[in-house]
Amino acid sequence: MVSDFSDKSILIVGLGLMGGSIAKALQDKDHGPIWAIDIDVDVLTKATNDGLIDKGFTDAKDIVADADFIIVCLYPQQAVAFINDNMQMFKQGVVITDICGVKKPIIDGVVHNLRKDIDFVPAHPMAGSERKGYACSYAELFEGCHYIMTPIDSNTDEAIALVEYFAMKLGAHNIVKIDPSKHDEYIAYTSQIPHALAIAYMHSSNERDVTPYAGGSFRDVSRVALINEVMWTELFNQNKKELVSELKELQKQLGIITDLVEQHDSKKLREYMKKGAQIKENYDATTDG
Repeated sequence: MVSDFSDKSILIVGLGLMGGSIAKALQDKDHGPIWAIDIDVDVLTKATNDGLIDKGFTDAKDIVADADFIIVCLYPQQAVAFINDNMQMFKQGVVITDICGVKKPIIDGVVHNLRKDIDFVPAHPMAGSERKGYACSYAELFEGCHYIMTPIDSNTDEAIALVEYFAMKLGAHNIVKIDPSKHDEYIAYTSQIPHALAIAYMHSSNERDVTPYAGGSFRDVSRVALINEVMWTELFNQNKKELVSELKELQKQLGIITDLVEQHDSKKLREYMKKGAQIKENYDATTDG
């Protein structure tokens, strides 16, 4: 088991919400130097002045060869491009991980080009915000989260253990290892469907002035409609098969509710609601346990 990061240099690629939060979460932990790459010089300067990183870079070639542990905090296509573009410059023995919300497209895009002397351990922390950017990052973002890992066949036990240790240092409560295809199937339901639902819900308002009549349920359902449209369009498209399947199932369930209301079938509507509530209670009991 990895004991600490004290002898390892850490490189964070992308200092947005996730990368910035990682830097802040690691601030008081035992580790070697922390470096960051970002296209925004002002963000790098702010992170340096905040004492979160030792040095910032806008060009990967200036630093990637020195890093022992790299966390790629980019959108999926950018993440694949970064790893492939810098493949020949990475340090021998480096461990690379990511935080992308889809896994099979990332792995498929990288594994064919992966050097045998480095480890890429795909991962996805179940943490985030409807906000974006370094200014919205905070150290507690990962506290209590599930941290999903989808190891590949070439991963060493040591590399997997290092990413597990890293996740725990961020504050993750539970580390889950799963097949990447199964990850993408589950994430379509637990993450992508809620975002699609929130956006559709906002469109269905037809821009009526409903705010004087909105309460907690409105806020709960609509919260993630404050969406990063660039990132989520990419995530939706890269998980098309799984997401479309879940959307069709949701449409089917909404159709059942529509039919029961139109038919004024109170008995079946109560039964349908009761069953849904029971499913939610079962999920909550599992989470609480």
